[in-house]
Amino acid sequence: MDKGCVKISKYNSITFWKILFTFAIVIFHYAKNYKDFEETYSINMGWRIAVEFFFIVSGFLLAHKCRKSEMNALRYTLHRYIRLFPEYFISLLIMTVIRIYNDRYTLKMTLIYLLNMTDDILMLNAAAISYVNINGALWYLSAMLISGYFIYWFYRKNSEFFVQVTAPASCIAIYSSLSIT
Repeated sequence: MDKGCVKISKYNSITFWKILFTFAIVIFHYAKNYKDFEETYSINMGWRIAVEFFFIVSGFLLAHKCRKSEMNALRYTLHRYIRLFPEYFISLLIMTVIRIYNDRYTLKMTLIYLLNMTDDILMLNAAAISYVNINGALWYLSAMLISGYFIYWFYRKNSEFFVQVTAPASCIAIYSSLSIT
């Protein structure tokens, strides 16, 4: 067998759609900042379905991982954090340098800014510890890390109760609170 072949899995098609919707999310965020792009390509609020799909598929894959793995929630979260952090940090670094350069920060302003973005540096911006958010489009990674820990823990404790009660109640509460804003 050729070692260069892609490993075939029954979840490859789900992963494909997750990647496709990730690109849709990137395009949507890009379009929000450039109105000409939004008008030219008819990008409208309907594209938000990509975010919901991304979270639903991520939850499905998380449940699959819970069933297959013997990791505890902390180890699972640390594994995800270590895997995502290099790309996240590079993106954060690029955005920070651009911001400091564009806004002509002094050394003192730069140090204060870096101190205020500690939660961003630690990938905890969805925890709302501070309001500095240098790369807003990546909030979902933070949200997935934080919520992933609790979801993994609850699912491992009692998967049946989680699937039948906790997950549906959480979805109703989250969508209800989002519909108010």
